[in-house]
Amino acid sequence: DDEDASWKVRRASAKCLSAIIVSRPQMLSKMYQEACPKLIDRFREREENVKMDIFNTFIELLRQTGNVTKGQGDIDESSPRWLLKQEVPKVVKSINRQLREKSIKTKVGAFSVLKELVVVLPDCLADHFGSLVPGIEKALNDKSSTSNLKIEALAFTRIVMASHSPSVFHPYIQALSGPILSAIGDRYYKVTAEALRVCGELVRVLRPNFEARSIDFRPYISPIYKAILGRLANQDQDQEVKECAISCMSLVIATFGDGLQSELPSCLPILVDRMGNEITRLTAVKAFAVIANSPLRIDLSCVLDHVVSELTAFLRKANRALRQATLGTLNSLVVTYGGQIGSSSYETIIAELSTLISDIDLHMAALALELCCTIMVDRRSIKNVGLAVRHKVLPQALVLIRSALLQGQALQVYIFISKYKYQISSYFPTDR
Repeated sequence: DDEDASWKVRRASAKCLSAIIVSRPQMLSKMYQEACPKLIDRFREREENVKMDIFNTFIELLRQTGNVTKGQGDIDESSPRWLLKQEVPKVVKSINRQLREKSIKTKVGAFSVLKELVVVLPDCLADHFGSLVPGIEKALNDKSSTSNLKIEALAFTRIVMASHSPSVFHPYIQALSGPILSAIGDRYYKVTAEALRVCGELVRVLRPNFEARSIDFRPYISPIYKAILGRLANQDQDQEVKECAISCMSLVIATFGDGLQSELPSCLPILVDRMGNEITRLTAVKAFAVIANSPLRIDLSCVLDHVVSELTAFLRKANRALRQATLGTLNSLVVTYGGQIGSSSYETIIAELSTLISDIDLHMAALALELCCTIMVDRRSIKNVGLAVRHKVLPQALVLIRSALLQGQALQVYIFISKYKYQISSYFPTDR
């Protein structure tokens, strides 16, 4: 406490307490009853170095609580989670005071505490978020803010948005959207990348439900789109920023595509172009899966043929993660846009799928067979597709079904065989 003549004693006490928390997790409940209130009270420590150690000790307490109580509820009144939940109002009140301090280091530590709190107790700030908004705004808008402070404030905002109900944030969208979009234009790439990730969460918050409108999101569509497009179109920037811009734009299109119909013909070709770049290829492939899965059925007619052609070529690449993502994206495209994909494209896809069906990589074989099943169901009326499946995929599937290694997802081969049997008896009389 403040009566100690030397700040070194207080600092040593905090470090000793941290060591006990880490080495004696069975004492967590006792820690919450005896040590936690004092730690929260000492957030007002006058010596900055000591304050940082107190923050770190409290963060360690939160982490150990998460580790020990993983998968448990907070019904038991003696459990660390329940005890922590009772302290949340005091933590928020004390942290709010720290966010008003002039010290950048103090504010960075305060956001670190909040971030860890939300990780351990998702939804714990539903009743308190409004009081934290001024601190977030100041951290992002203040000219004296460092990059570290902006990153911590953005990371906390992202995590809290991802772990709470969208309705919690609706009263504060206007206050938060401006600073977040401004941060996208920051000169430091790590701030920009984190701001783009937060923007992705902001998009989900604005339109969590496609059927019912809980907030008028239309005024925010254009500013969000323009801020992300500026980063998406810029080739001369860090890879992390490029990937975050691609992912964020795919979310914007999938969520607000019905309000961006005039912008899509200029934006979609940029995403296609990113598929041609080896550095951003994987992210761009996943982006088209997000767009294809949108309930809005986004109009991809201006790029669909090119996208399918590129994806088919990727099935020959050595990069396993790329082939895996490609199969998932093709599956989504066939489900949503099957009628717009030509017969010759399907034949080429099926030919490439046949090379992936073996017991060398059972997971890849399962994904290939799943895509083949989707094609058969959606395009069963095209005779050439049925013949291609018979001559290319069926022989490989029959070899796979005899493999002693067959297990898990690769049992998809049985579904494929049964679906194929149904198709030839119902739709492909020439195959009888």
